Amino acid sequence: MQKKVLASLLVAPMAFSAMADINLGLLENPTGWESTGITGDDPIFTGGEGNYAATAVIGTGVLKQTLPSLPKGTYRVSLQNADNVQISATVGNAAPIANGSSEIEFTVTAPEADVTIRIFAVDQSQTFSFANPAIDLVYDFDARKNALEALLNGVPALQEVDADNHSAVAEDLRKQLADLQNEIASIQADINRVGSEQTLDTYKEFELFNTPDKIESAIAALTDKATSYNEAVATEKATYATIQANTTAQAALLQEVTDLRAALKVETDKIDAASEYVKGQCSADATAISSDIDSYEASIKAAYADLSKPVSFDSRKDAISADITDLAARIAAAVADEAAYNEFQAKKAELMNEFDQASTIVAGLQGVEGSTDIYNDEIAGWMKTINDTYNDTMTGFGIKTGEITGAAALVADDVAAADKAIATIKGVLESAQALVKAQNEAIVAAREAYGEVADRFSGILHKAVPAQYVAEYQQRIADIQDALSAVDQNIEDEYVNHDLTADDYRDALAAIGTQIDSLEDFLSHVTPLIDLTYDLAALRAYVLDYSSKADLKDAEGKSIVDIYAKFQGTFTSLQGAIDDLNLESSEQDIKDVKDAIADEKVNATKLVDMFEAANKGVKAFSLDLSDLQTVVDGKTIIEGSSYNKSTFINGTFKTLSEALAGFNNDLTAAAALDAQKCYDAAKALHESLEQYAAADKVEAATAEFEKDATEANYKVATDLLASVKASHAEGTYFGQADVDFTAVDTEVGKIGSDITSAEATTPCPVDTFTAIDSAIEEVIKAINGVQDEINALKDNQTAYDALVALASPALDDALADLIAHNNATSLTPAREYYDNLIQGASNDSSLKAQIAALMEAIDKALTDKKAVELTSQLTGEINSMLQTIAKTKNDITLNENAHNSQLASSDEVRNYISDLLETIGNAVSESGADPDMVADWTGTLNDLLNEGTLNEDGSVAVNGLVPVDRDVTKAYGEGASNANDSRFQAAYQQILDAAKGVASAFDSEYGDRIIETNTNTTGSWSDNWIPAMNDQYRAAINEYNSYTYGIHNTGYREAILPVLKTHEDIYQYSARITQIVSDFNQWLKAQNDGRHVITAEEYAAQVKVATDLIAEIEGKVNLMVQQVNAAAKAYYNGLYSQCWSAINDARTALTAAGVSADNVTAALAVANGHLSSAETLFVQAETANTDNVILPMDAVADQLDQVKPAIDLQTALLGQWNQSYGEASTELSALVEELNSYKKADDTLKAGNLDKLNAIIGQAADLNATATADTDLINNLRQDLANLADLLSQARDLVAEVKASNDANVAEDQALADYTAQIEDLNALYNELAEYVNSMAGTGDVDLEAVRNAIDNVDNLVKAHEGHLVANKGLIDGAINTAKGQIETTYGYTFQYEKAALESLLSDTKVAFNDAKVNSKTLTAEELETLNDEIDLLAGRISTELLNQGAATDKETFRTSALDIEQKLSAIYVKLMSSYTIEDSESGDVVSGGNPLPGILADLDSQYNTVAEAIAAGQAVLNATSEEAKAELGGKLATFTSQYEALRQALDNEKADWEAEGDVIVLSQGKYAEAMDNLLKQVNTLDSEVKAAVKAAQDEADRKAASDARYETLAAGLQSYQDTLDALRQTAADFGITSWDGFLDNIQEFIDNARTDLDSKKAAFTLTDSSELLNEAYISGQLTSATAGIHRQYTSTEISKVNADLTAATEALSGNIVPSVKAELTQQLAALKDRFQSLNDTFNATGFNGNADELQSYIVILEGLRTAAATIAEEAQSISSTAADNRFTPGDVNLEPDGVVTVADVQMVINWVGEGVTYTELAQESPRQAAAADINGDQELNIADITAIIRLALDDNDSEAEATQASPRMAIARGVRASSNVMGAAVIAENDGVRTYALTLNNTDTFVGGQIDIILPSGMEIVSATLTDRATGHDLYMFDNAQGARLIVASLSNGEIRGNEGPLVLVEVRGHGVLSTDNVVFADNASTAMKVGKADTSLIESIYNGVENAKKTIYNVAGQMMRSAQRGINIIRHSDGSTTKEMH
Repeated sequence: MQKKVLASLLVAPMAFSAMADINLGLLENPTGWESTGITGDDPIFTGGEGNYAATAVIGTGVLKQTLPSLPKGTYRVSLQNADNVQISATVGNAAPIANGSSEIEFTVTAPEADVTIRIFAVDQSQTFSFANPAIDLVYDFDARKNALEALLNGVPALQEVDADNHSAVAEDLRKQLADLQNEIASIQADINRVGSEQTLDTYKEFELFNTPDKIESAIAALTDKATSYNEAVATEKATYATIQANTTAQAALLQEVTDLRAALKVETDKIDAASEYVKGQCSADATAISSDIDSYEASIKAAYADLSKPVSFDSRKDAISADITDLAARIAAAVADEAAYNEFQAKKAELMNEFDQASTIVAGLQGVEGSTDIYNDEIAGWMKTINDTYNDTMTGFGIKTGEITGAAALVADDVAAADKAIATIKGVLESAQALVKAQNEAIVAAREAYGEVADRFSGILHKAVPAQYVAEYQQRIADIQDALSAVDQNIEDEYVNHDLTADDYRDALAAIGTQIDSLEDFLSHVTPLIDLTYDLAALRAYVLDYSSKADLKDAEGKSIVDIYAKFQGTFTSLQGAIDDLNLESSEQDIKDVKDAIADEKVNATKLVDMFEAANKGVKAFSLDLSDLQTVVDGKTIIEGSSYNKSTFINGTFKTLSEALAGFNNDLTAAAALDAQKCYDAAKALHESLEQYAAADKVEAATAEFEKDATEANYKVATDLLASVKASHAEGTYFGQADVDFTAVDTEVGKIGSDITSAEATTPCPVDTFTAIDSAIEEVIKAINGVQDEINALKDNQTAYDALVALASPALDDALADLIAHNNATSLTPAREYYDNLIQGASNDSSLKAQIAALMEAIDKALTDKKAVELTSQLTGEINSMLQTIAKTKNDITLNENAHNSQLASSDEVRNYISDLLETIGNAVSESGADPDMVADWTGTLNDLLNEGTLNEDGSVAVNGLVPVDRDVTKAYGEGASNANDSRFQAAYQQILDAAKGVASAFDSEYGDRIIETNTNTTGSWSDNWIPAMNDQYRAAINEYNSYTYGIHNTGYREAILPVLKTHEDIYQYSARITQIVSDFNQWLKAQNDGRHVITAEEYAAQVKVATDLIAEIEGKVNLMVQQVNAAAKAYYNGLYSQCWSAINDARTALTAAGVSADNVTAALAVANGHLSSAETLFVQAETANTDNVILPMDAVADQLDQVKPAIDLQTALLGQWNQSYGEASTELSALVEELNSYKKADDTLKAGNLDKLNAIIGQAADLNATATADTDLINNLRQDLANLADLLSQARDLVAEVKASNDANVAEDQALADYTAQIEDLNALYNELAEYVNSMAGTGDVDLEAVRNAIDNVDNLVKAHEGHLVANKGLIDGAINTAKGQIETTYGYTFQYEKAALESLLSDTKVAFNDAKVNSKTLTAEELETLNDEIDLLAGRISTELLNQGAATDKETFRTSALDIEQKLSAIYVKLMSSYTIEDSESGDVVSGGNPLPGILADLDSQYNTVAEAIAAGQAVLNATSEEAKAELGGKLATFTSQYEALRQALDNEKADWEAEGDVIVLSQGKYAEAMDNLLKQVNTLDSEVKAAVKAAQDEADRKAASDARYETLAAGLQSYQDTLDALRQTAADFGITSWDGFLDNIQEFIDNARTDLDSKKAAFTLTDSSELLNEAYISGQLTSATAGIHRQYTSTEISKVNADLTAATEALSGNIVPSVKAELTQQLAALKDRFQSLNDTFNATGFNGNADELQSYIVILEGLRTAAATIAEEAQSISSTAADNRFTPGDVNLEPDGVVTVADVQMVINWVGEGVTYTELAQESPRQAAAADINGDQELNIADITAIIRLALDDNDSEAEATQASPRMAIARGVRASSNVMGAAVIAENDGVRTYALTLNNTDTFVGGQIDIILPSGMEIVSATLTDRATGHDLYMFDNAQGARLIVASLSNGEIRGNEGPLVLVEVRGHGVLSTDNVVFADNASTAMKVGKADTSLIESIYNGVENAKKTIYNVAGQMMRSAQRGINIIRHSDGSTTKEMH
């Protein structure tokens, strides 16, 4: 609460807490009070807003203040220091409230109301006074906050859906939760505001005056939402729980399906592995079971299709399991008859496949792309070994195809022979693949390594560098290209020799990489030099741009300083610094220049900023002084005033003007200084301005002037008022002081106060003084008019009082009564409507406003002095208002009555529709129908409840309740309910009629819709399922008939018809389909008759009958197809094998004879075509027909029948020869023609080789004659072909030699032509560039020499390498690209320099303009202004049109703009300079101005003369050369002479050009100066070339002597390399390595080549001190690489031997090894392999870097690796030995195993299981025994292991053989599975303290044995245990233990326990307590262990009854013996012989 409120409360203590109320602060301003009925002086207010006091001298007056729109609530008004005061409050139009005291409370009951507070005297004869009135809202915010928080806390706690539920509903509920939580937080925030923001705004915002308020309403709505939300969460949680339960149940059932399929697969795998006979017996049953499983799975998925609904489903697992068990029992074991033959055929096929694969792979081996034929010789050898091995083995087999008899006796030898052949062929294949793979990988790796370096090299080609570094750059490029070429050639040579390793190229590539590093470093030093030029250009642009944007103009907008010009010297200095830098410049040098550029940018910025600041200060002073002048000029001096303006102007104002002039002079002086001095002067000026404080001084002067002038004016008014009062002082009359002089006195006083206030205000309020002057003039007028008003005042007051008396009580009372009537009668929104009509705060035409206006009119009549005149009119308006109030009251009553009637009609319609919706919903629910069935009715009803129904065109048909109710509410809120009553009642009736129409439709049509729905639901029965059954049946018949009548191949038809005939019963399904259709129709009729909507599940059950039949037919057909298909495949396999063997035999013979693979293929093409067609058709049939080959096999058989007749060997042999000779003859003729075509080849070589080629053609003809007459071609063809190939090879070599000579010469000619053309193109580009550069004036700094040098470099390289251009292609191409790059770079410089030049000229022009403006003698001001505009225009064009500072994409656009700007700007500059001159005051010299052209032209002429003299001097030197030197120069003399003449012509051209430039020469002077500098450089360069050429002729003889001396040194070094090579050959021989011989031979060849090269250079005298042996680095490196490589190969061989020991260890760990030992050994072996891999990786990673100094240490490393390899081999052998010691046979648990499983083994395991020995315990004692006993490998010993070992013991085959052939574990299930089998124990007898328990087994599975733990309490013992008849053939083993005993039920024949229910074991016990069972486990005949559960009570009772029935004989009344008592009469003979008759 504000302090002032507390103060108020302290003055007037209250009975309630101050903190509960709000001070509204509405009465704190004294100006808000109005006074009425005052008869004396005005009340006097002292103080100001928030703290003031009031005193009324005359007590008859009233102070009134109206507070608008106070909201509903209780308020308190209080006063401080109240004396003779009382308060009244008028709320709206109600009667005033008063209690005669200075404090009052009142209540606003309407939503809001205007409240009028009146303060008046208790005793009106006395004065009254008060202080600080206050109004408080009486409201306890804290209590309301607490109440609201309690309501919010009562909102139901929000529940949440399950965290793992991510359904759409759950996600939506989570969103709702977040929304509700946000809503709670929002409401809480509002509640907190009620407590923290206790203001009237808060009170109104939340309507805290209403019940409920807005927050409470929000809480109520939130409560409803929270309740609805929690209900939705509960529903979703329940649904989710159902889904979870169903998901679990469904998963369990689907797991059953998976288990059943796995169990079935065990059996079908056996069928698939067996003979066709076994398949024929068992496949149909397996298919049927598979179909049952599929059906079972489908029914599960259908039942659980909707997981959200509860599902009841019965498992079918047990029934299907029983079927699988039966299937297993029917699978016979008689498959051994075919075993030996099949084994041989498999091995033979393996050999054939290996042969085919190896032949194909080896024949297809080839080198990488570009070298595919490098292995041809090796391939021929490999193919011969493969063919010989294959043919010898195939012909030596004892078993022949189709001869099964006797195969067993021969199979071992034949299989061994085949294995040997396979191993041999594999060895050849692996050896061949290894070589090819290694070399191909090596070449790929080499090319990749080369490519990486080459790619890196290509990235630094074609770089643009400064001209002085082009030559060095090009030489570096050439060196790298030469090195790359050498490495590339060496790699390819080594690959052709099959000796390529990384050592062949690694070091060379590394060296090249170093060269590239160096080149990159070189380029990195060049780049910064170029960057600096860009930086300087950017600095120029920045200075110009930044200064142009600053405020550097005077008050008239004229520029006062040229910043850019002040930095011209700096720019020149920086350019010089850049020019001084070179490649050797340090980074610091470059950085210094770069930093200097950056520093100048900072300096320029500082200068601009400082000068701008000084200029702004001067301009501000000027503007302030101008403003003061305006004030003085506009000041009003009233007539009679004593003030004189001239005194101020000649004094203070003049002093200020003189100071401003001084500052302006300082600014002008600073602008003329250079950069640093300019900055210092501007800074000093800026500081002086700040110290002078001009603004303060001007302000003080203004205040002085205004004060003196206005005070003089005021004195005129006060003097006049005094004289008027004196003239009217005589006599008195009522109201004289109030009416005559109060206004003027007040105004005069106010003016005096305003003057005082204005004089105290800073800054001086000029406008205020002006207003005061006007007020003084007005008050003077008022004083003069006072006398005229005095006489009329008294009559006016009398008339006014009469009108107030008539209006005030009557209107206030009538309005209050109307408000009360509205509040009592109307509700929201009508109440608000009428309230607004009556007293709306914003309603200017409300009754209250009209009354207020009327009262204001009365008051206005008084103030207008028209009260008498308007009395009649105002009286009539008062009476009219009273009549309007009465009518409004009646309207409120009618509106309320009509609205209530309409609400009743709305409720009636709504209730009718809601009831009808409920009726329809109940009907839908009862019938099970989808709500969509009645969606049109419910939709219409809901539409009627809401927005209404629509016509088809979208228009409204019937309005709904919502819009009608909305209209009703709207009309009610507009007071129009009564006027619209008939329309609203008709609308409600229309809705009701529409709803009744829906009810009628529902009654008549609902039943029909149910029938229609059921018809739709079951529509697929007739549309789909009946046709589907018929289609399935017809398809089955068609399938059967297609096989019966569609096969035509005789042999094939006879093979399959017997199988097909077994399936004729397929025709019986027609009758079954008819019955199913009839049953369905009856069912459908019953559902419709019962008005039941058929569900998807119900219909699915009907459909299942059809799908089951379809599946059954499909299964029947599938079985037929499977069996017939199997017969078809068997026929195909047999016939195909015969055909394939015939073709293969022919292929073998032809291949051995030398027929090529293509010709063998062609010779056998027809036969292979038939075979391939057969195979293709067969494979297509398998693929396209889902493995069904029955019908396609007909065409396959036709193809196979044609294979053998198509084989002809002799024709193939002759065809091969004829083809080969024909091809050879054609090629020889072509070679002759080719040789003759090589016109550029060496003539001698060409003639000699032609003679040799003709001799070869004759030899080939002789060979053809011999071969075609050969009768033993089968044995001689291969040699004949080899001889022919040798002749061809010789011929090719002869032609290739001639071609190489020709190609080399052609390539050189073409290269010369290409480069000549490219040089011409470069020169054309240069000329274009030069023309472009020279066309613009500002490009004088552009360096064309770098471009010229780059192009000349290309020309020089072409000339230097003429004859070897191809070899140097990379070097020359790089130079070309460099030249092109230099051209583009120079264009970029051109753009920069041109723009910079224009910017510089622009700056000079601006300076010239400023000077001309002051000093011009020829230009007028108008001309100067025009020029200034043109300068600004050109400046803008430079900035906008010359933007490109890099490579301009539109060069011509740039040039066009630049040339135009050059012309115009130069003309302006010359014109300005020519218009003035500035002379030195002392010397009289011109220091600025004047026409610049004569001086520029004089300088250029001087430079011209210098160059001309230099040319003449050079020509003189050339002329002075001796005749001998001229002769040596040859053609160069003429060249030099023409070059001097060309330079002279170029010089003259430059002169002609500048003389034609005109004004532009001021800009282009530098360009011409630069051009002549360049010409002078060219002259100097030419002079140097002339001198060098002359000297070179004299130096030739000195070269030859040096060559001979160098020869002797190099020859000695070459011999040392020869000695090293000879020693290395001996080392390779010692290691037994011959694979390096070719490599060493290659080194020898290089040594020989070096010797030849050395001798040739000696003869040519080309050796110098820097000459080296040819390829010396290569020879040295190769010798080092060979040494390292030979040692590495030896190490590789030793390491590879280790792999065989690791492989042997891996094989040793296969089979049955004790698991723990096997795990440990496996881990050891894995670690060993890791070590080997690490060793291998180390070996592979240990490369040699080629450094000869490190060779010996590399050899030592290799020796260490060989030692490590030997250690790993020893450890691998140890693992193999340990594995052999721990091998076991499953089931053979004897201490001394013999590999045979016997009864003794069974008994040992029974004992272990019975005694409870665990696997772990047994393994600790004997790991081998534990492993042998744990048959299924689950590390548990139980009945499953016992039955499995019994199976092993019973097996007819030898256990050891089986163990060898079988998998390590028998294929039985691991662990104990859950089952539905149960066992119960019940007492069935008791005799002499011995009780007999029957242990009854109710089993759905068939068991062969079990184990039962008997649990006995303390004091109880087992007397005996016996088996019942159910276990006939079984033995019972009992083992006592601490808890009781363990029983083992087992049969040594694994016989089945009989039946599925009844007692299995009878146990007699003695002692007290109850026997129980535990850990009951039984095993089936597959040795699957199953947990048997405990029986419930019902089973126990059945046990007892069963046992009882077993002890007595039961007959029915007919004498027939029954198994158990039946319903009715039973005759029972008991065990004691007695007989009873019992009724059941």
